[in-house]
Amino acid sequence: MRSAGYPLGPSLSFLLTRNLGGAVGALGGAVLADRYGIKLAVVYLLVLLAGVGTTGTQILLSTFIGGHYPAWSRATGLGVGRIGAIVGPTYGGVPVAIGTGTNWKLAAFAAPAAVGAILTVLVPQRTPIHRSAQTRRPSAAADVDRKAGS
Repeated sequence: MRSAGYPLGPSLSFLLTRNLGGAVGALGGAVLADRYGIKLAVVYLLVLLAGVGTTGTQILLSTFIGGHYPAWSRATGLGVGRIGAIVGPTYGGVPVAIGTGTNWKLAAFAAPAAVGAILTVLVPQRTPIHRSAQTRRPSAAADVDRKAGS
């Protein structure tokens, strides 16, 4: 993560988080495997991971996008992201309609997730200069106040 531009502290935190996730996953998976069998335990863990990667990540991405765009264009950034919510059901229905197997259906859902992850990593980090630029553009309310005062 250091080569990706993260400082040492967050880089080590990412490593620790991944290893903690591995420990929780192994212990939770062991409990599930004892109760339901190893194959079903793997399926439960993958479904859990899918929930983290879909709903959980969508909420985080909305926060990320909201903080990345300047206030005056934030709604546009969030609105563009909703295209997936519109196109997604049709895209997801195609493998079902043509009768593909489970592996192809999973791959069809993994592909956009991988593209989204890559694109998120490619978003440049914001600097304090960018953050202060958010406040430089006057709001519509400020325009009204200025006109009323003249």
